[in-house]
Amino acid sequence: MSWLSRFFHLLALQFRSSTMFANIGTVLVSFLVTPMLDIAFSVLMGASLSAPDLVRIGYGSCLVGAAIGVCTTMAASVANDKDQEILQDVLLRRKIDMAYWLGVSVPGVLMAFVTGIIASSGIFLIDATQDLESLLRTLTLLPMALVSGALLGIGVSGLGLPLKDSFMPLNTAVPLLPIIAGVVVPLRYYPLWAQHIVVLLPMSSYSAVLTGAASIPAAVVRETLTGGAWAVIGVMSSILAVRSWKHGKAPQAM
Repeated sequence: MSWLSRFFHLLALQFRSSTMFANIGTVLVSFLVTPMLDIAFSVLMGASLSAPDLVRIGYGSCLVGAAIGVCTTMAASVANDKDQEILQDVLLRRKIDMAYWLGVSVPGVLMAFVTGIIASSGIFLIDATQDLESLLRTLTLLPMALVSGALLGIGVSGLGLPLKDSFMPLNTAVPLLPIIAGVVVPLRYYPLWAQHIVVLLPMSSYSAVLTGAASIPAAVVRETLTGGAWAVIGVMSSILAVRSWKHGKAPQAM
């Protein structure tokens, strides 16, 4: 089977097996209702802290929500494939199978893209200033947020493979992403030691772009490097898991 054939086969399998795509209700809840509530929560938190720019918080939450949507969808798909022993069959044949990783990323990327467009457009409509520049900046960053989410998804999914609880890396990363991204409190207000740590993590440059403190090309380069590093960590972790499977150690017992 060619690489392209395997990719489309795995992609179709992801759509059929994912609980998020079980019916229209689960799709709406997973990719519209939940992200909108997350954005509303961040904006309300900013309002309670008397943040001066609630629109920036809304747009920042939109970008982070898109990345989280991709990452969560990927991690759930990989964990499901692991439980059904689909993943073992794939990775025992090819330790690094990019057709598989791309296949599990596409459903989340497509839905998060639609969610991001709807959410950012909604924020623009309720923005009293109707700031078109902020909307365009957010829409420009949206594809990069999706890529960041996919790269981080490979990272947390791979880190979860050798563990009994495959969702532990995801459950650790997701609550931290809005903090890392500086959604409510811009990163420039963080302690200096925290800033040095945060810049090594995905999503840390979007706040600076939204506030005009950094350029989009610089953010794209930094996000690609940090996200790529986490993806490499995830792939290396998956290789270690494959070695354990070859020695007969079931992943559920690891």
